[in-house]
Amino acid sequence: MNTMYDLYTCAIVFFLLCPGVIVPAIPGGVVWSALLHAVVFYVVLYYISNYVSWWFVWTIAAIVLATRLTLGSGSG
Repeated sequence: MNTMYDLYTCAIVFFLLCPGVIVPAIPGGVVWSALLHAVVFYVVLYYISNYVSWWFVWTIAAIVLATRLTLGSGSG
């Protein structure tokens, strides 16, 4: 059974997987970081959405966002 996330949860996953949020930015450049982001995004949406509930994704997003806003992005 394939139950993909709704549009809002997909947007949250997209935010979390942007280079530099959870998935590290690759020093080789923007294109390689975007490619890594696209592959991880596909894997998460296609495979993980069957096993990880939407509310868990939103909880992780809230924690990451609160941490980033409180501590800063660390990029200077």
